[in-house]
Amino acid sequence: MRPEQRKPASTLKVWTIGHSTRSLDEFLSLLEAFAIEAVADVRRYPGSQRFPHFGQEALRKALEAKGIGYCWFEALGGRRQRTAQEDSLNLGRLHDDRAIPGGCYPAPRPGG
Repeated sequence: MRPEQRKPASTLKVWTIGHSTRSLDEFLSLLEAFAIEAVADVRRYPGSQRFPHFGQEALRKALEAKGIGYCWFEALGGRRQRTAQEDSLNLGRLHDDRAIPGGCYPAPRPGG
């Protein structure tokens, strides 16, 4: 996206989605249904042996064909540790409940 196309921060919405076991067509349809303009890939290793259509290059090409931007943020990804460090970027994923609806589990809170 060129700088002149960027929206002011006050008008941006951030959505989250996982590819799960979706087909590529289903994943792209969801993005289109919510008018998603760009995908920020936060996987440390942006590939999938089980679902090769979600590998970095395949996904990038599929998104670009639909006019959806793609950017990989390697520093935000990684394998979760048993305990989060205080300076961890994963602290933003913490939640008061043990499990978040939808089968997602938050990183453990520091100190317990």
